[in-house]
Amino acid sequence: MTTAQPASVPALALRLLATALRHGVRAPAYRRLHACYHVRRVDRLLDLASRQVVAVGHDAWRADAFRTAGARCLVVEPADARGASAEGERVIADGYWLPVRDGAADLAYCDAAFPRAPDAVGVLDELARITRVGGLVCLSLTGARRLVVRHLRHRSDLTLLTRLATVPRPRRRAELVLRRTA
Repeated sequence: MTTAQPASVPALALRLLATALRHGVRAPAYRRLHACYHVRRVDRLLDLASRQVVAVGHDAWRADAFRTAGARCLVVEPADARGASAEGERVIADGYWLPVRDGAADLAYCDAAFPRAPDAVGVLDELARITRVGGLVCLSLTGARRLVVRHLRHRSDLTLLTRLATVPRPRRRAELVLRRTA
C-alpha cells in the first residue's frame, strides 16, 4: 500500500513530526516516512530519476524510497544484517570492501552501517571510489564523526555540501552530503 507524498520537503517534515508523536520513531510508518524525507532532500541536490544508487546499510525503507523516486538501487547489507531487506538487487558485503566497480554510482548512501563499521575512514574511501565524478556521497554519522571530518579535510576530491553543527550533541546523528569533484 503506497501513500501520496506531500508536495514539499517542509510539508513532509511536519508530517514526519506528527507521525513520530503519534506512533513513535520505531514504528514502520515513521521509518518509511523518514526514509522518504531523506530521499526527497537528496533529490533536490541530484535528480534521482534513472540514476544508479548504492545504499549501504540495513534500511530497507530507504532503498524503497530511492526506487519510488525513479532511481535504480543496489542495496549492500553488512553480513550481520537483521530483519527484512529491501526488494530488488541486494548484496551482502562489508562497507569497506564494496563489490562495485569504480565510478559506477551516481549516489553512494550509507546510513545504518556506517557508525558500526570498524574502519570508518575505509568506508568513506570506498564510497568515494564507487561514486562517479559529480556524484554525491551521503553519510549519517554518530560515533566516528571526528575521525571522518578530520579525514575529509585532507581529501581534495570530496566537497562538503552540508554544514555540521558547531557544537555536536551526544548521540545525535550528523548528516553529511559530499560531492565528488575529482
